[in-house]
Amino acid sequence: MKAYFDKFKFSTVTSQKFVELVESYFEDVPAIKEFDWDTWLRKPGMPETPTFDRTLSGECEHLANAWVSVDDGETAKGVLPKHDISGWSTGRKTCFLDSLIGTCTERKRPLSLSTVANMKEMYRMHESQNSEVLFRFC
Repeated sequence: MKAYFDKFKFSTVTSQKFVELVESYFEDVPAIKEFDWDTWLRKPGMPETPTFDRTLSGECEHLANAWVSVDDGETAKGVLPKHDISGWSTGRKTCFLDSLIGTCTERKRPLSLSTVANMKEMYRMHESQNSEVLFRFC
């Protein structure tokens, strides 16, 4: 995104210029040469969704489910998920929190105060300087 905004700030961008930027930015990724731009940019309807690598988002969802298990009493009392997220990007932290919020919405019950307090102590997200993390956590 940064490269896109740096290149096209204060200007209009055509589809062709966008394609050229993406292809040059990802020139070391072999799959970019096989990408079907015509389908995505010119054909009617929604194109097929590609298969994405869900390794990182899966880890976030797994951790969220672990906290819900603690909250539901499915995990032995006092056994909290041991997962260091201090090196996670904002995107991964928000993915974790979004998954947690989504699960709580589906089960129609928020996390207990004790679970949130344990999470607060472990991850210190309330001290974040990022508004996206704060909005979801606080």
